[in-house]
Amino acid sequence: MSNKRLPLLLIAAVLLATGCSTGSGGTSASATAAPATTRSAETARSDADLARSLYQQLSQTPGFAQAHINVDSFNGYVLLTGQVPNQEFRAQAEQQAQAAQGARAVHNALVVGANTSPWQRMQDTWITTRVVSSLRTASAIDSSRLHVITENGVVYMMGLIRPYEADNLVNIAGRVAGVRSVVKVFEFVQ
Repeated sequence: MSNKRLPLLLIAAVLLATGCSTGSGGTSASATAAPATTRSAETARSDADLARSLYQQLSQTPGFAQAHINVDSFNGYVLLTGQVPNQEFRAQAEQQAQAAQGARAVHNALVVGANTSPWQRMQDTWITTRVVSSLRTASAIDSSRLHVITENGVVYMMGLIRPYEADNLVNIAGRVAGVRSVVKVFEFVQ
């Protein structure tokens, strides 16, 4: 094989391996617009920015050092989980989340009480891993439509979900060992 042909063969192999295809001249609806059940890359970035800025804002709140707070956002839906020292801190965190730019809705699952142990947090991470794995194998839902968070054995499920899909997802997650309960924080789409 000559050295001149090698680059052409490599390019052809890459195109075949990545599933690149030529079009027939027409366009399909799926090629021109993202379905309503997914969030764009820009929205995902906005969610990450929202969660990060809200967490930084909360970290300036008196009493934060005694708290364990997680801030998650999916399509502008904000979820607050963790433990806080008192009810005032919990209420203030919710107010800050509601006022945050880009927040469309807030689900405040902060618990007044002692922080979870590092062991429990490790268990929560393991539960999340198993829930996500179970959802991928037992469900036809695209995992990019879901975000799973576990706090103290409680699984929170966020995402863009059709109403008829929700109960199935909750049932799958609820069967994972160590899950105490499952909370839906879905945005329902058609």
